[in-house]
Amino acid sequence: MTTGCNDARSWYLENIKIMNKMNNFTNNYGLGFMQYCMLEMISKSTFETPSHLSEELQMANTSISRAIKKMNSKGLIERLVSEFDDTRRIKITITKHGEQVLQKIDKDLNEEFLKYFNEFV
Repeated sequence: MTTGCNDARSWYLENIKIMNKMNNFTNNYGLGFMQYCMLEMISKSTFETPSHLSEELQMANTSISRAIKKMNSKGLIERLVSEFDDTRRIKITITKHGEQVLQKIDKDLNEEFLKYFNEFV
């Protein structure tokens, strides 16, 4: 029974290391890793809502709102108020600048992964 616990702990610790590396990588572009994930999700949808992002990423609404404000201030996303002018019901879309940043991160990330995996081949 202890082996299973150690395996779970090892798995968790390994994932933490990966998340830290990903966070360090995306920080070079002014984004945390979760912001990068959010930007990726927003780019794949015509309009994304904060509540859907919260559900999909398993993050608190307050964390999502904070990240949206940061990405909006950097010009990566645009907040659209609902047609009924209800500020609680916003939709989010990626900007042209956000698409460019995302493409650059994806390109560099793919190159980084190739270097990493080529070490094992």
